[in-house]
Amino acid sequence: MAVIHLLKETLVQDAGDGDHADGGGLSLRIDGANAKWVFRYTAPSGKRRAMALGTAVRSGTRRQIQASMESARELAQEARGLLRRGLDPIELRNATKAEARQKEAAQRAEKRR
Repeated sequence: MAVIHLLKETLVQDAGDGDHADGGGLSLRIDGANAKWVFRYTAPSGKRRAMALGTAVRSGTRRQIQASMESARELAQEARGLLRRGLDPIELRNATKAEARQKEAAQRAEKRR
């Protein structure tokens, strides 16, 4: 089993550019002033994928940094669960968004009638 939760708040604050592994496919990706959480995995199809999980808080309070880390870790854990069930998290997210857009368009069309 992979070691996870390797990053600490101080490392998140002080890390330089590049990818910084938290374990289990989750990384903190820093590019200048921008930082985001990324989950890298191999999809059931065998394709290597990288899924953005949101902006990383690096310059806030310790509590804000911890909340950012915990949120990313929870999202990564959910993605790992989907992978165990043979589902691609990116494909599922895209399908969910497309379904929501279709539903919204149908509601707008219904209102116009």
